[in-house]
Amino acid sequence: MPLLQAIARIGCFYAGCCYGSATQVPWKILIKQDNVLMYVHPSQLYSALLLALLYILLNYYYQYTVLYQGQLTSMYIIGAGIERATVDMFRADKIPLYLGTFTHPSTQQVLAMIMVILGVVLYGYSMYCKRLLTFPENRM
Repeated sequence: MPLLQAIARIGCFYAGCCYGSATQVPWKILIKQDNVLMYVHPSQLYSALLLALLYILLNYYYQYTVLYQGQLTSMYIIGAGIERATVDMFRADKIPLYLGTFTHPSTQQVLAMIMVILGVVLYGYSMYCKRLLTFPENRM
């Protein structure tokens, strides 16, 4: 799943959607929006790299550790939440969450942190139940 998401984010990069906020970092990209040229963070590529890393980590975990039912899914939910909360710091299309007079994390970041919490709960539940997954003999 994270590998497919990473490929989709590269598609977002080529389509020009989900762009980042204005920046002057050395790896900035130039976009044209409303007939104005501006340099922005390549947030789609940040997301693609983090999701590819998540895929590598989950694949390694799958191959070299004992898995219980729900562990891999919960790790994916945790990783996807962390990825979204991190990348959202650089995105220009985030929706700020206003509580009182202060600006807090974006709505997407709050939802991503809820994903992380739910993933941790699911991981704890899978460790509590400890139902081993069955694999074919030639797994490793």
